[in-house]
Amino acid sequence: MQAAAPLSKFGKLVPPPGARGPRTWSKRALLRHGVRYRNRTAVALSLSRAAGEFGSLYQGVFGAATGAGIIIGTYFAFYSSAKRALTRPNPDGTPPSLGPSAAAFLAGSAAAAGSSVVKVPLAVCIRSVQACVYPNVFAAASSITKAAGVRGLFTGFTPTLLEDVPDMGVKFAVYEALRSGHAALFQHARPASAGEDFVMGAVAGAVAAAATTPLDVVKTNMMCAAAARPSMATAARDVLARAGPGGFFAGVGPRALSNGLNSAVFFCLFEAIRGGLGDAARAREAEEAALEGGRKEAGGKGGRLI
Repeated sequence: MQAAAPLSKFGKLVPPPGARGPRTWSKRALLRHGVRYRNRTAVALSLSRAAGEFGSLYQGVFGAATGAGIIIGTYFAFYSSAKRALTRPNPDGTPPSLGPSAAAFLAGSAAAAGSSVVKVPLAVCIRSVQACVYPNVFAAASSITKAAGVRGLFTGFTPTLLEDVPDMGVKFAVYEALRSGHAALFQHARPASAGEDFVMGAVAGAVAAAATTPLDVVKTNMMCAAAARPSMATAARDVLARAGPGGFFAGVGPRALSNGLNSAVFFCLFEAIRGGLGDAARAREAEEAALEGGRKEAGGKGGRLI
């Protein structure tokens, strides 16, 4: 029997007579396949859209985290210096006339005023990114300075001062009052735990945030239109015309909750840093006292030998 001749490349693509040809699709099968394809496409698009919307919640998160670290460091520096100056004993040895809460209010206010020089330019760029005005903080800084000069980065400086000074003052005053109450309740038997610091910080932050929401609304409107450099009065009129008096308290609940949580973490970190610095200072003082005692002892022995 003669062997079949090898098929050409084209012949390999065409089935021989009697063989099952390529699959044929009925109209019903084609419709069913098309529905499945459309359904899968719709699901994929929905998932992609949901992922994009979820990702928008974290718009500018890297810049916000970096800026928060810089702002907190600046704030700590100002607060520590102001608190040390306000709680220093009088020249005659008597204790300072200011109580803990009053000293905390003034120190917190001074720290808010000093750190605003760093905070406002960072906040202008970060909020513009979060509002999807610019893609990142570098583009925001470049565009704003080109449109309005360096002064554009300080848009909202006045309302920031008017908001942050009472906000941080009230926050620290309430926090120190709660700590004093805790110490009196437990008769100074033990320091506050991290959980108690968290709760006290949350309460202090929520109270301060609720009281300063109108200023925050005006400041946010100014910062989101930084390139036009609107005044505080213009931003306030825009809020009033757009939403009425209630517009000044837009988002007060979420802001109090958010600020409460932020303040809780802030004060836990604050106490950890303050405790660490205090332990380091006490250890250094003890070491210096031991060295001084050793030198005096060595001097006394030398004198006796002579």
